[in-house]
Amino acid sequence: MKVSEFAKLIGKEAYNFKEREIKGFSIDTRTIKEGEMFIAIKTDRDDGHRFIEDAKRKGACSYLLSYKRRSIDLDAFENLFFVGDTVQTIQKAAKNLVSKKVSDSVAITGSAGKTTTKELTYHIFKSYFKTRSTLGNFNNTLGLPLSILNTVDEKIDYFIAELGMSYKGEIKRLIDILNPNIRVWLNVYPAHIGNFGSIEEVRDAKAEILLNQDPDTVIVYNYDDILVKSKVDRAIGVKYSFGKADGADLKIKKCETGLNSSILVLEFEGKDIVLKSSLVGDFNCYNIAASVLTALLANVSIEKIKESVESFVPLENRGRFVIKDRILLYNDCYNSNPEALKRIISHFSSVEHKGRKVAIIGDMLELGGFSEEMHREIGKLLNKSDFDLIITWGKDARFINSEVEGKAKFHFEKNINVAEEINNIVKEGDLIIVKASRGMKGEVIIDEIIKKWGEK
Repeated sequence: MKVSEFAKLIGKEAYNFKEREIKGFSIDTRTIKEGEMFIAIKTDRDDGHRFIEDAKRKGACSYLLSYKRRSIDLDAFENLFFVGDTVQTIQKAAKNLVSKKVSDSVAITGSAGKTTTKELTYHIFKSYFKTRSTLGNFNNTLGLPLSILNTVDEKIDYFIAELGMSYKGEIKRLIDILNPNIRVWLNVYPAHIGNFGSIEEVRDAKAEILLNQDPDTVIVYNYDDILVKSKVDRAIGVKYSFGKADGADLKIKKCETGLNSSILVLEFEGKDIVLKSSLVGDFNCYNIAASVLTALLANVSIEKIKESVESFVPLENRGRFVIKDRILLYNDCYNSNPEALKRIISHFSSVEHKGRKVAIIGDMLELGGFSEEMHREIGKLLNKSDFDLIITWGKDARFINSEVEGKAKFHFEKNINVAEEINNIVKEGDLIIVKASRGMKGEVIIDEIIKKWGEK
């Protein structure tokens, strides 16, 4: 995208304009690359305007800044855009870019499984259509527009996005940017419940994915989740469901999931679809079903769907084995919430394994006043599981540890404390799962285990 093209997207002219090719859009001078636009963001913790000079030294070709922070030597910089709100401006730019270059789009939300479902859907679609997607977990009101601006460099058939939600009104703003033709709602769990008063309030915030639709909007939803279904039943649009219950448009007839892979039999319009996947756990069978149904509705062939599902590998930290040799190490430390953690524990408790089973668990964040109760519930579940050793870290994960009885257990204050001791605890033959919220940085522990026991 050229500087002049960006100017048209936001309806502003650049000060000290020099035509340049914008090679990308960045909000972080630690990772900015030569030829990118630097977008200065003001947050509660810092102000990106402090790093304008740093961005220039690293080769930024243009700058998006706030009127309120104009105290720089203007003539020393090329292509300065001054606006009232830099975040709102890139949202406007992304929305206008979508309207110009994106034919159709898919938006995916839910309390768990968004990134896996988005990545699998993208993996299927990109083999059939000219497709782009949100980058990693760029799923909020800053991440979505950055993903659009950084990836939509030509006219495309589909943009696949996941929509995150930490507060009421967030998904509404994301829908306004993307205006998706297909909307996928996976589930409702008590993730981020600390920002709300009840699970029903979480549901209502997620239900914003149903806003601003028209009678032709396609809604793909979890038939087995009563909280989801209760909202979708009252929405307008063309509705298709997935689930195990009779009445689902795409029925999960069989979900055999083991230690390393899963076999699914899905039924759609009277025909069975047999799939093999490296994703494990009953919960992932729902994620796969959502992606498959979405692809079928976009007229992707069953053969191409089968090939794509079988070849799909999850993102790093998103539920995959990173060591399969002297030990088995399952890395799911990108994020966590009570329901997702319960499902991971239940799955690995049910699979056969000759060695020890070790659960390494950090805090589940953003649970507010529900946190102690929900962490204690995990400890009670672990008591009923066949995990042999429980290792916890963090302020609230101690409640998990305190509930565990009759099993070997350790508790640490910080991830670095676990990392320092973990290789004195792990034994050959162990099956280890690591799960925690993003802010707990469980990858510090993962990396330390890998140093001794294998490579990524």
